[in-house]
Amino acid sequence: MIDCFFEPGEVDEIWITFCDPFPRSSKENRRLTSPFFHEKYRKILKPGGLVHLKHDDNDFISFTLESVSKDSACSLEYQNFDIYAGELPIPELSIPTLYESKHLAAGKTIKYLRYKIS
Repeated sequence: MIDCFFEPGEVDEIWITFCDPFPRSSKENRRLTSPFFHEKYRKILKPGGLVHLKHDDNDFISFTLESVSKDSACSLEYQNFDIYAGELPIPELSIPTLYESKHLAAGKTIKYLRYKIS
């Protein structure tokens, strides 16, 4: 798993961009923002390390917000449910992924969450 590639506390930030949202509830444990993965991230992130999530799927964003709120070691730093509706909050968001470009062309809105894992 990811903790086999990084030393404890080696990573400053994790970016999750347009991953498979695993929409079926039976696959929740495969979602990259599930409690299972938060435990993995907690091992490799520096104290107070950040997780950035950029996605178009409303249900996945809602799931992530719920996961963050239920984890006492997580704190939501920022949320934006349409990053292109105004000025981008951070320059890195202006770099579109392949899937992001496809979703934008289809008229979908792109959401962004940033949270801290202690």
